[in-house]
Parts: sequence; structure tokens; C-alpha cells
Amino acid sequence: MRKSSIKEIFGYHARSIFVIEGIASVIASLFCAIANYDDRFGWLFLLPLISFLVYMAYSVTVKKGEEYAYQNLLATVILFFYFIRNVFSPIILVLDNYTSKYRFINESDVRTAVLVLSYETIIVALFLKFKIYRKLDSSPRSLRFRFGDISTAAFGFILLAGVGICAIALVRSADLREVFYSIFTSNFYEVGGGLVDKTTMGGNRIWYTSGKMLINSVRLILPGTIITLLAKKKTLARLHLCMLIAGLQVFFMTDGNAYVIVLVLVQLVYIYLLFPSQDKIILTDFAIILALLIALIALHRFLNPMSAFSSSFSAFLQSYFPGVCGTAGGVKMIKNYTGDKLPLFIEDFYSNVPFRSTLFGYSGDDLVLANVLNSINASGKMICPTVIECAFYFGYIFVPVYSCIFISVAFRYLRKLQHETNGLRFLMYLLIMVISAMTPVCYDMRIFIRYFTNFFFWMWIFAVIADHVPSLQVDVSGEQDEPIMDF
Repeated sequence: MRKSSIKEIFGYHARSIFVIEGIASVIASLFCAIANYDDRFGWLFLLPLISFLVYMAYSVTVKKGEEYAYQNLLATVILFFYFIRNVFSPIILVLDNYTSKYRFINESDVRTAVLVLSYETIIVALFLKFKIYRKLDSSPRSLRFRFGDISTAAFGFILLAGVGICAIALVRSADLREVFYSIFTSNFYEVGGGLVDKTTMGGNRIWYTSGKMLINSVRLILPGTIITLLAKKKTLARLHLCMLIAGLQVFFMTDGNAYVIVLVLVQLVYIYLLFPSQDKIILTDFAIILALLIALIALHRFLNPMSAFSSSFSAFLQSYFPGVCGTAGGVKMIKNYTGDKLPLFIEDFYSNVPFRSTLFGYSGDDLVLANVLNSINASGKMICPTVIECAFYFGYIFVPVYSCIFISVAFRYLRKLQHETNGLRFLMYLLIMVISAMTPVCYDMRIFIRYFTNFFFWMWIFAVIADHVPSLQVDVSGEQDEPIMDF
């Protein structure tokens, strides 16, 4: 039996990845210290320096062995997002002349932000180490329903009905058509879009909300179903077709561009596990898809020289990886906000209830913490950093709480993945795991909950039905060694 490349790399060579990140971190720290000419960011070098200590500590204490491969993989992914926030973004900030979406931050705000992010990074690293030591020998229970088997054709009819509803919603709601667009349109690099709902009225509001939720669910379930069925017969033609299906996502973008990229990556990982003996071909196809995406980015930048991405890469990173500037803006918000915090806390949760305007007559999108942050800092539509969310509601000492919760969710779904044979459940669990791993750096609790109430719930309905479709049951252990045919 062929040994899985994932278990080989992350079971025995994860240390090399942490060493590389550690070296890059110390170089970034020196660069930020030497090249600094803005007094506000005099302490910026401390953030990559703390990251250097974390990565080097991990390189020394990393657990070896195939039984720790998947824990090491997830830890590597989580720490990679911290690498972008703590190491890569500060370099870009310096190179981009300290361009910031937060206009009013001062030296005191930045110093506090650096200390807050450093503290959270250390606590998260310690918590991650604890989670890695826990073996994945048991799976959390999943809610399943017992009824008879369903044919592939019947499931296809159900899925086709879902696609039909999506099409009707797109026709009925003009606002919904604006949310979904091609990669070639000017909306693609409008930073700070995220998951904010548009204001619609009457029946169109129902079509907009239901259509958006169902489309974002079907766009994982539909290609996942096709890929699962294609992989039943392992041929090179089918492998390339699966890769093409995964890559088509980039031509149907949304206001939350990161979600689309994650969908592509999740499907590529799924294909890799379905065709484990063809990892070189898959990596080649992935490189081609990545090259095409970069080419499209270059084309868009050439055609739209005034887009947000083109004008400031630092501002682009601040939108998708809220770091020092976003946290400094949050510190300023905490200093200046004098209102009652409880209504904000309640609104953050209430704003994630589907059809809330229709049911209760109040959308709840105006009075949320992210809007307060952006109002005080004149920063547009930026995501509130997770650390600021905790600091605002619970105090600075509790800034790592939400991050540790998200990481716990990620490891919980990693455990679920080890024992899952339903292809669509596997895809959904993999998506939840990746979103949970991203959230400490990229999102906040409000957006994280919205993924569950608006997207994952509808995916789960399809997955429950798929439990009883024999053709959608797969082996995704990554250990198969079935010879692949040419046609």
C-alpha cells in the first residue's frame, strides 16, 4: 500500500516548515526595525519577533509519526494564517509606506495592538500544542436519520430542484445578481465586502436571502456530487475533469471572495484524497489553476488600475487579514466608545438569524460592533478583528478566548473527518474545519456564526440525504493505491 504523502510530510517533516517560517519571521523583524521611518510603528518589529520564537519552539517540540500527521497539518495551516498576519503583512505595510485603512490611529494605539496580538499569538500557540497531543482515535457523534436508501437519480432530482430555486432567485432579485459576479468584473477586488446583506424590500428580500444562502451551499454540494461520482472510475480524463470543475468556482465570485477561494481549495484537497496515487498530476493541475488565477489578477490589475488591490496591497491585506492596523483601530474604538455594550453583543448574534427582517421586522445589521469600529476610524467596511471583539466585550486579558474556541471547532471537525465515508459530509466537514482555522485571523464571531446559520445548515440538509445514497459513499483515507487508467 502506498504511503500517503500527507502523512509522510506532516508526520515527519513538519519541523522544516516551522523552521522556514521562523527564519522568515526573524528576517521580517530585522527589516521592520531597520527600515522603520514612521514613529507610530516603532514597535512593529516585535510582532514578527514573537512569531519567530513561536515557530522555532514548534520546530523543536513538534510531534513526529503518522498518528500526529493530521494534527500537525491543521496546526501548520492555522499558524500559516498567523504568519501572514504577523510576518508578511508588516513587511508589506512598511514597503507600502504604512498605508492604513484606519486613518486616526496613533503611536499608543499601535503599541497596544502589537502587545495584544503578541499575547494572543503566544496563548494560541500553547493551546494548539495541547490540541496536537490529543490523539484522533474517536469521532464526535453526528446527527443522522434512519430511512431507506435513495437512488443517485432521486438525489440528482433533489439537487436539480435546489439549482432551479437558485436560478429563480437570481431572476427575481436584482440585488442578488449584484452579489454574484464574474472574476472579470470590477467588483472582484473591492475590499471589505464580506458577508454583509444588502437592503431589499418585500418579497424580493425573501428571494435575496434564501437565494444567497442556497447558492452558497449548492456551489459546494453540486460540484462535490459530480466529483464524487466521477472518481468512482479512476481515469486521467476524469481526474482532469474533476480539477476543472473545482477551478470553475473562480468565475462565480461573491462579496466574500475568500469564501470562494476556500471552496476551490477544499475541493482540490478532496480530489487529492480520492486520487491519492496521482499527487504529482494533481499538483501540476493545481499549479496551472493557480497560474491562470494569477494571470486573471494581472489582467484585472491592467484593466482596472484604480482598483483597491492595485492601489494598495497593504490595504488589501488589512481587509482580509486584520492585523496591526485593524487592531490599533480597535484599540482606538475601545478608548472612545462610551455607549452600552450589551445591545451590541446581542445585535452581533441577532444579525445572523435568517429571515429576521421578515419574521421580526428588524434587520439588526446597523448596530453591530464592526460598524462601530468603522464609524470611529472612518475605515469603510472592514472586519472587526477577533482579538478586538474579545477585548471590547470581556477585557484585554481574554483576547485569546474566541481564537481558542475556533481552533477547538477546527480540531473537532478534524476528528469527524477521520471516520466519515459520506463524500458530501466529508466536504462539508472539511470546509467547516478550514473556515474555523481561518477565523482567528480573518473573521470574527459574527461572521463565523453566520456561516453556520446561513451556509452550513443547508449543506447539512443535503448531506443528511446523501447519507442514504450508496454511490456517494467514498474512501477518503488517502491510502488507496488503485491503478489509474488512461481513459
